[in-house]
Amino acid sequence: MSTLQPHRQAPAQAALPARPLRSVRTRRLRRRLRRRMSVQLLDYANDVTTSGSPVSAAERIRTGGGTARATEPPLVIRESSSVESQRWDAFVQSHPQGTIFHTQAFRQAVASTFPHRARYLTAERGGRIVGVLPMFDVRTGWAGRRLVSVPYGVGGGALAEDEPTANALADAAVALAAELCCAVIDLRGGASRLRGFERVDGYLGFRRELPANPSDIATWIPRKARAEVRHARERHGVTIDEGDEHLNLAWRLYSENMRRLASLNYPRRFFAALLEATRDQHRITLARRRGVPVAALVSFTHRDAVMPYFFGATREARSCGAAHLLYAELAEWATERGLRTFDFGRSRAGNTGSADFKRFFGFEATVLPYQRWTAPSMNVADPSPASPKVRFARRFWPRLPLCVTRPLGAWLSRWVTG
Repeated sequence: MSTLQPHRQAPAQAALPARPLRSVRTRRLRRRLRRRMSVQLLDYANDVTTSGSPVSAAERIRTGGGTARATEPPLVIRESSSVESQRWDAFVQSHPQGTIFHTQAFRQAVASTFPHRARYLTAERGGRIVGVLPMFDVRTGWAGRRLVSVPYGVGGGALAEDEPTANALADAAVALAAELCCAVIDLRGGASRLRGFERVDGYLGFRRELPANPSDIATWIPRKARAEVRHARERHGVTIDEGDEHLNLAWRLYSENMRRLASLNYPRRFFAALLEATRDQHRITLARRRGVPVAALVSFTHRDAVMPYFFGATREARSCGAAHLLYAELAEWATERGLRTFDFGRSRAGNTGSADFKRFFGFEATVLPYQRWTAPSMNVADPSPASPKVRFARRFWPRLPLCVTRPLGAWLSRWVTG
C-alpha cells in the first residue's frame, strides 16, 4: 500500500499510534497562512509530506496567483455538504464543462453504494459559487489511498469561472491530499492543465452533434451502420422496449457483457441508486430478438446531451445488430426531445474494439483531458487495466462462471473505481 508516511513516528514500543510532531515552525506557518491567504480549507492539522518538511505541503495552497483587488471579495475554498446541493447543481448546470458526474445526484449514488467518503470542494467569492471540485476519498489495499474526481464516472475535475480559481481548487486538493495521506489525485476532466498536475493521455472521448430535425437521423448515421440498423429491424426482428422495469434484465446483461470483456461489473444497487437520484434524467431500453432479450442500454441526459453509459448484451446480439439499433434509436429519441449532443463516452486508447465501433457510427476521437497529481518521491501502483498486474488477472476472469463474477465483481469494484 503506497501512502504518505509521517515524517516522524513514535517509538515502536509506544501504545499510541505514530503521529507527526507539531513543531513551533508548523504552528507559525498555519498562522501565517491564515493571515496571508484567502483560501480556507479544513483545519490543516498535520502538514505531512514525503520530504519530511511541513512547509512544502502547506505552501501548495494558493489563491490562484496574484493578489485580489481591494474591491474584490476574497476567494474562500471549503468543503461542501450535500445540504448545499441546489446551489452546487445550479453552478454545474450553468458551466459549459459541467457533466452529470459533477452533480449531487451522482454523489448521492456513489456515496450510498460504496464506502468512499465524499470530499467536495467549493470556491466562493462574496457568497457566490465560482468553482467546484467533486472528489471521493478512495482507499484501496493495493493501489494506495487517493482522491478521485470522480470514481465510477468518465468525467469530473475542477469547474471554475477562471484559471486562478481552478488552480486554487487544485492547490486546495493537494493540501487535502497531504492531510489525508493520499499519494495520488486523479481528475477526470474539468479545467485545462492545472498547476502541479500532469496530463494523462490514456483515454479517448467521442462526442458528436445531433441533427436539429429527427428526420435527418437516417443521414446522420453512416451508410454501413445504417444498413446494420435496417437489417436488425427487418431481417432479425429486433424490437426495442423502454422502461425502468427492465432494470434487472439490463443489469444481468451488463454483468454478462463485462465478464466477457474481462472487466468488473458494478453492483446492481449502484444502478438502482443512479436511477433513483437522476429521476427524469435516465432511460433504460431493452432489445429483444423475436421476444428474447439480447441487449440493454442505460443512458443519462444532462443539459443538452445524452450519454449511453451502461451497455449489456449476449453473444447473439452481435450477429443481429441489436447494439446498432439501440444506439440509433437513442439518437432518434434524443433528437425528438431537442437534445443537441450525443456523448458516446470514453474508450481506452488501447481498446481498439470499442473505439472502432464508435468510429463506425461516425464519431471522431479526442484525447480526454485527464490529469494526475502524485506525491513527490512516491512510487504508487497503477490500478488501470493496462497495468501488468491487472492485465494478468484479466486473463482468468472470462473463464469464471457468472454466479462467481457477478457478486465478486460487485464486491471488488469498491477498490477498482473505473
